[in-house]
Amino acid sequence: MVDVKFRKSPEKLLNFSFQDLVQGQSYGTFYLNNAYNSAGSLVYFISPTNSGSASIGLSVTTIEDVYTKAGDYDFDILVNTALTVQGKLYLNASSSLTATSSGDPHGYLVIRLRKWDGTTETEIGSIQTADRTHSTDNTTLYYRESGIIDISSKVSFKIGEYIRITVEMWEKNSSGNSGTFTVYTDGEGRKTFTENATGATIDSKFIIYIPFLDNT
Repeated sequence: MVDVKFRKSPEKLLNFSFQDLVQGQSYGTFYLNNAYNSAGSLVYFISPTNSGSASIGLSVTTIEDVYTKAGDYDFDILVNTALTVQGKLYLNASSSLTATSSGDPHGYLVIRLRKWDGTTETEIGSIQTADRTHSTDNTTLYYRESGIIDISSKVSFKIGEYIRITVEMWEKNSSGNSGTFTVYTDGEGRKTFTENATGATIDSKFIIYIPFLDNT
C-alpha cells in the first residue's frame, strides 16, 4: 500500500494580480461613511463597501478671520486579522465652499492616517489639501481633493486595533461674516457636482486606497 501524505492548507488564501506581484503589495479600497446607530447617534466609520451614508456632506461654518479647526471627524474600521501597511495611501474626495452675502470663505482639509487601540492614537502620516477660496456672494463652488500619504515604514496592526482616518476641516472668513465649508462622505456617491475651474463631473464619495503587505 502506498502511504499518501496530504499537505496542510495555508491559513490564508491570497489572490494576487500581476500588478500586486510586481509592486509587492495589494491595495484595499475603502469609503468614508456615516450612519445612525441604535442610540440615534451619528457615527463615522470606514466601510469596505460603497453604501450610502446618512449625511452626504459634513459642513462647518465660522466667522473667524484666522484659520480655525471648525470640524474634526474620526472614521474607524476594526482590524479582525493581523495586517501590515506600507507604501502610498491614495485618496480622493470632494469639498465645497458656500459664500453668503459679503462672505469670503477659505477652507482646507488635513487628513491623518492613524492607528487607534481604543485608548491611544498613533500618527502614521498626514496631508493638507489645497487652500480653497470663494468670494461670489450666495453661490457654491465645488472642488476635487486628491492626495497621497506616504507610509515609508511598515506599520503593523493587531487584531482588535483600528485603522483610523481623521478629517480636520480648517476654515476662515471675513470678520463678522459667515460661509460654509463642506466635505462629502457618501460611499454611494449619490450626488454629483461640477468641479470649479475644470467643469468636470465629480461625486460625493470619499475614497481611500490602503496599501497592504502579505503577512504570511
